[in-house]
This record gives sequence, C-alpha cells and structure tokens, in this order.
Amino acid sequence: MKDRNRLLCIALTACAVPLWWVVLGIPSLAQGRPLRQEVRIEAAQAGTVPITVWPGSGANLDFSRLGLRIYRAWLDDPSKLTIDFDAPLDSGGAQVVHLRRINGVAFQGLPSTPATLLSVVARDASGTAHLFQFPIAYGSGPADYSTIAITPAPAPAGPRARMQASATPGQGATPLTFSHGIAALIEAGTIAPNGPMHQSLRAFLALVTNDVPVAEASAQTGVSLEVVQAVVTRGLEQQRQSIPRPGVAPEDDEAAPLDPPDVEAQPEGAAGGGE
Repeated sequence: MKDRNRLLCIALTACAVPLWWVVLGIPSLAQGRPLRQEVRIEAAQAGTVPITVWPGSGANLDFSRLGLRIYRAWLDDPSKLTIDFDAPLDSGGAQVVHLRRINGVAFQGLPSTPATLLSVVARDASGTAHLFQFPIAYGSGPADYSTIAITPAPAPAGPRARMQASATPGQGATPLTFSHGIAALIEAGTIAPNGPMHQSLRAFLALVTNDVPVAEASAQTGVSLEVVQAVVTRGLEQQRQSIPRPGVAPEDDEAAPLDPPDVEAQPEGAAGGGE
C-alpha cells in the first residue's frame, strides 16, 4: 500500500511540473497580457505614441487599417535595432514595420543613445504623404505587447458618413462616384492598376455597393476614411467634367451626375414652351 501511494505521489508531481513551469516561468502568458494594442492615427501623427522594444520580442507597427502604403522609414539611432517591412518599399505594398532588438553595434560618428526616434512616411490613394513619428525605448524582461495597430479616426456623424446606393443629384456621394474616383486616380498614375491599393479600393467599393456602412467597409478593407474622401473628391471632379450633353439622358439613376445640370444642358424647347 505504501509503495502504491508513493507511486501515485510521484505521478501527480510529474503532472504538476508543466503547470508550475507555465505559471512561474512564463509570466507574460500566465498573466494573459494582450500582445496587440491599438492607437488612433491622430496620436501616431502627433508623436505621442511611445514604442518599447524588448529583447527576443520584436515590435510591429501595423498601418493596414489606414489603407496607407509605407514608402520611407528612418531610425535616428540604428545601433540597437533592425528595421524590416512586410513587403519591399519600392513595390508600394508595405503596411507593417517590424523592429527587432540586437546587440549594440558601433557606428563611426554616430552616438549611441538610450532612446531614439522612428519616422515613417506613408501615402494614401491620392498620393498625399502622411508623416508618423514614434519615440522608441528599450525594455527588459517579458514584453508587454508585440504589435501596435494604427486605427483610423472615428467616422463622422451625419450624411457625410453615408454613401447611398442610388444617386439623387446634389445629395452626396454614391458608389458610382467612388468608381469614377478610382478610374481618375489610375489614369493620373497615382495608383497602379490591379496593385495592392487598387484591390483594396475595389473591395471597399463592393461592400458599399451592397449597402455595407462606410465605416464598416473602411474597417474591413483597411481603406481609411481620409482615403475614401480623397477618392470621392476625385470622382466628383470627374463627374462634373462629364455632365450629359443636351438631349442625352443618363443611362440609369446611378449614372446621373451628383450636381444638377446647368440650364444650358436642358433639351431644346424645354424652357421656351411658356412664351
């Protein structure tokens, strides 16, 4: 009986070792720390989002929800970090920055500092550049997080946050407006046909055409509301340049321009019947 009890105690102790190893040996997992955090675009552009990089745990900066493409990035003191991206910068598809701690490397003429600054420049669909700055610090021990996701500004309230499926002249943007904007940007060479940005814009257009709210479509596709506004603006310009000629009716309701046509655009005889 004593031998049987002794064997039972040994078995229970062996089973308990992995649990204690998890609880005591891996604090970050035992405490259930979230590895992903989110910050607003305004804070990232203002330089008020500090990033800490820990040994053995890199830090990711995720710009995918903004619909922006990274094309430049600088580390003022590269002696303790390496920087990488999820795609080549010259391909126009990079949306994630990865920082990794390394042992100190001495650069001639470059002082080693206890902290540094990361600057990232990204472009939207209209080609406008946006600058982001992140103070970088070096941590020790287990990592508090591994990814910082930059999120777009909240959707504005009211009619400007909606894109109607059918067009009524003068009553806001439509999916057709957005489609015209995409075509104008491709024609101008701002975005590449069938490139990453073009695919994201097409996915956004498909969602709003099926009555998905603009804010939700933005979150699903990573096309920021700023990019949506830029594309819509180009689409409105394109539509104003394509007002129907006199006597030519639009093909359907969605093809009607957003702005009502001028008096000169009315069919002949429509304005003179009363005299």
